[in-house]
Amino acid sequence: MKTIDFNVETIINDQNLLRELFNCDSIFISDENSWFEEPQSGHLYLIGVDLGKVEDYTVLTIMDRMTNRLVGFWRVNGVDWNYIKQKIHDYAEKYNFALCTVDATGGASSAFTEDLMSMGVSVGEYVYTNKSKIALIDKLGNLMQGTK
Repeated sequence: MKTIDFNVETIINDQNLLRELFNCDSIFISDENSWFEEPQSGHLYLIGVDLGKVEDYTVLTIMDRMTNRLVGFWRVNGVDWNYIKQKIHDYAEKYNFALCTVDATGGASSAFTEDLMSMGVSVGEYVYTNKSKIALIDKLGNLMQGTK
């Protein structure tokens, strides 16, 4: 298996590196905290949500489930939870009513997830463990190599 070392901040802030990494010429970064491609009609999307704690960023990533490509990224900190919920709702709607998966590690996301459901967002929770992280990294490696 090929090992890739990278610095997330470098990738987020370098649109040429993003274009090369995701094999896409349509990524343009005007704000280092967000970038998006326009959703495609008929495509299925998945939004991953990592809720930031006090100092951490809350991060949303949007994947095209038909091409296995990252098509959106948004991060924010120091803002009201209601604002974040509304943004998740808006992005889910914009991306063809995307399914959202919220990181539920630590158990603090249940009320947040319930609020999203009451707003009409299709949402599930995912708990990270050492075993699940290894499986996810293996899956990502296979997708990057073009295998399933």
